[in-house]
Amino acid sequence: MKHFAKSFLSLALLSTVALVQAGDSCCGTSTTSTSTSSCSTSCGCTPHTMFSLRSVGDNVAREMVPYSDQFTDCFNGGFGVSVGYQRTFDGHRIARCIFGSETLNFSGSKVAAADRGANDLLSDYFGMSSYSEASISFKPRIQNFIADFNLYLGFDEWINGLYFRVNAPLAWSKWSLESGCSTSCSTPTTTSTFVTTPFAAGYMDQIGTDTPTTQEALTALATPAVSTLALALDGQTSFGDKTTNWTFGRFGTGCNHSQWKLADVDMMLGWNFWHCDDYHVGIYAKAVAPTGTKIDAKHQKHVFSPVIGNNKHWELGGGMSAHAQLWNCEDTQSLTLYFDGNLTHMFKNHQVRSFDFTGKGAMSRYMLLKEFGADQITYTGHLVNAIDYATRCATVRVDVKGEAALKLVYTNCNWNMGLGYDFYGISKEKVCIGKTASALTGYYGFKGTAAVDALGYTTTVANITTATPLTSYVKANFANDGFTLGLDTTQSTATINSGVICSESDAPIKLYRAGVSPDAGFIYVCPTAETITSAATKDASTLTAAYESAEAAGFVLSDAGLVTATDTPVIITSADLDKHSGAASSQIVSKVFGTLGYSWNDCDWKPFLDLGAEWDLTGSKHCCSAKQWGLWLKGGISF
Repeated sequence: MKHFAKSFLSLALLSTVALVQAGDSCCGTSTTSTSTSSCSTSCGCTPHTMFSLRSVGDNVAREMVPYSDQFTDCFNGGFGVSVGYQRTFDGHRIARCIFGSETLNFSGSKVAAADRGANDLLSDYFGMSSYSEASISFKPRIQNFIADFNLYLGFDEWINGLYFRVNAPLAWSKWSLESGCSTSCSTPTTTSTFVTTPFAAGYMDQIGTDTPTTQEALTALATPAVSTLALALDGQTSFGDKTTNWTFGRFGTGCNHSQWKLADVDMMLGWNFWHCDDYHVGIYAKAVAPTGTKIDAKHQKHVFSPVIGNNKHWELGGGMSAHAQLWNCEDTQSLTLYFDGNLTHMFKNHQVRSFDFTGKGAMSRYMLLKEFGADQITYTGHLVNAIDYATRCATVRVDVKGEAALKLVYTNCNWNMGLGYDFYGISKEKVCIGKTASALTGYYGFKGTAAVDALGYTTTVANITTATPLTSYVKANFANDGFTLGLDTTQSTATINSGVICSESDAPIKLYRAGVSPDAGFIYVCPTAETITSAATKDASTLTAAYESAEAAGFVLSDAGLVTATDTPVIITSADLDKHSGAASSQIVSKVFGTLGYSWNDCDWKPFLDLGAEWDLTGSKHCCSAKQWGLWLKGGISF
């Protein structure tokens, strides 16, 4: 029987590992989902908008207790409490998971191309000047203080080998974006070159309500909203037509966020069908009640909020436990091998998740959007940050999660020393996207570097001979159409790293109107491409015209006559969101652990005390996970 028990232990561990890996057999292929279906089941290991750490309740190593292998013909049991501390030690890995890099670089659309990195985030989207450059580095850290309560009740008096176990870990968790935090809350490492140069007239806001003079046009510009990167990433400032604060995804000022929660309650009903003092083999059913952090709109307010527990999923599954005494010397010394492993399914629940846009790059959830009215053509005069559009109600489930541990224990009288290995794995989340979680109700398109307004100038022969603008597009079109509040342009090919030039806007219509005589004309000038001063004399043929993406009645395309355009802006939908980006990837983590303990075996009620330590060996190479170490002190009593 001992040989059977030993073989069973090995097979049990290998089976658990194989089943968890089968639940995520495609992981390791770095493929981003481009599916437009409502659910994402792809397995790419690219950056994700949410970091998910294994629950503090998923720790078989800590939950192995000495009274679980006691067998009598009477009612028996035990109660224990573990007090522990855990901390992550690979902050760079966490930063790469949620931001794509441990350092975020920002540069404006007016920064020289040679000075802009291919992965630089566009400063303009965050309210920084188009000439600004900045960078910020993160080394996130997660710390947990845990009090794990466990109860074991053996019902051998009624059914031999029947038992019930429950584990309930209470945790305090602190999540910080920086590598260390003083009592006054330090900020992450930043460097910046901020300038106060305003945005070009019409780039971020509409220009006046009357015919503008040169001075009005040049002084009524949208001033950049921020002078520090911390303010830019907090999203609580206004610039131009962007007057709405971010509801979600705020970086704050680098301060820590922490909370107390009961992580999750594990309940196990088991039966040890083979057992004696030297060995046992048993199975159990396992259910997990969700009592931890709820991933709702309040949680998504900040970009790195604490999560305690299993994201509030119900779980159901089963496991097996076994032990075999390998060596015994006169009942004073022994060497025993223990095994405990389980697999569960995490049922679907409702959460709030943020998503990046397909093909727009990591952090594209922070691009600027233009709001359109019910006709999906007319710009409403409002700019919003995409984080509030891309944060959505969602349903989330996980097919399989598993953990298994082997522990070799040497006992000498009342003392014991243990050394073990723990394997943990979880398959990727499957997410279905629902409605927006914010108050946004309009239709939206990517702004990119397109303008919201443009100044119109008269031309004589081929030159602008005066820099005094005749009108602004807002004023002229409002007068002509009675409803238009600005340029309706969108740039669907823009990314978080760059916009496109005026003529590459969606369905572009060149805004040029012929004059009443052959030697006179009129042109609206692209504000992001041209700088016109009061002393300007410019060749009209070299000027970059402003473009429209929608109906522009009363204007003509070149000299072709009046145009009533049927082309419209490109309106985004939930199908443009990258479902995979908001779903946590699979994780595979292994660790070693050790214990040193003492049991008062001569007492009727047997107290025990254990000191334990754990250290993660490896994490999944491609997917998001974290390495951590931990210590615990466990005490209890058995009867």
